[in-house]
Amino acid sequence: MASNNPRVHETWIDTAKGLGIIAVVAGHANCPGAAYLYWFHMPLFFALSGYLFKPQTTAPALRKWAWARTKKLLIPYVSFLILITLTRYAYAPPHGLHAISRDLYRVVEGKYVAGYDPVWFITCLYATQILFALIVWKFRDMRKCLLVVGAAYVLAHVESYYAHSHSVFVPLDLDVALLALSYYAFGYYARSILSTNDRRIMLPAVVLSAVFLIGGLTGVFSYGLDMKYIRYYHIALDLLVPISMLTAVCALSHLAASNRLGKGLAVLGIASLPIMYLHSPLNIYLRGFHNYMWAMYTVIGIVIPFAVCRFVFQRFDWTRALFLGAFRKP
Repeated sequence: MASNNPRVHETWIDTAKGLGIIAVVAGHANCPGAAYLYWFHMPLFFALSGYLFKPQTTAPALRKWAWARTKKLLIPYVSFLILITLTRYAYAPPHGLHAISRDLYRVVEGKYVAGYDPVWFITCLYATQILFALIVWKFRDMRKCLLVVGAAYVLAHVESYYAHSHSVFVPLDLDVALLALSYYAFGYYARSILSTNDRRIMLPAVVLSAVFLIGGLTGVFSYGLDMKYIRYYHIALDLLVPISMLTAVCALSHLAASNRLGKGLAVLGIASLPIMYLHSPLNIYLRGFHNYMWAMYTVIGIVIPFAVCRFVFQRFDWTRALFLGAFRKP
């Protein structure tokens, strides 16, 4: 049975991350039905992070926790940006300082630059974690915390509506945290539901997800979600659809966690962040030699970054620190 203590490692979480990262890579490969993967894959990662969140009760503990999260997320973020940039420029040197400054600005802006498109998630996750920790520390009471998270959710949709006709600039996609807070809060407050795999809750989530997918495939149901580009189209469905589907993924992960498939997915889940960073620039480089289809994109985007993580990043202390945010305790 899964433990309700988030500090206890639970294999199904890694299995869910494995499913999630496959969905991310396949979505970027523009596989058939890619639009449906966007309905849940990023909300899933935010919810799983919220599931593992441990509230801090004092200001010193909060500062210590925030510093640990900064090292864990932002040091690999900078390291991967440097690695991707050096590799990219070695392959295709930039035309002067103007090209370099333009790329840097667009990365800071949080918009699309070939090879860097998935990295927005890290800064958004970092902002979401810090904001949620501050909300819980400040208000304590669940109802007050949910009221603040709900206000952020409404504000996110106001921004999305405004962004349809105006240019909105918030560096590093930090404003996406306004929406991500809801999925993160769900992972935290629904921890008892997600950890037990109660069929009375999980089965309706699976059925509802299937209804949404069938409705989308048949054209009866129209929905879309793209967190990176602030495309939130329905204030009710932007909760109902992602939460139903991520809950269904968690249910399937519980079922699969003890078999070979689940354990294989869990291995991928442990390497999900390096895969997220590397799958896009790797495929851009290789497609310069041969323009293969989405299935090959997905396999390459998962297998090679996983191998790099397993045999390089996890092998040395300095690579574990720089690229995985894993530091030895003093």
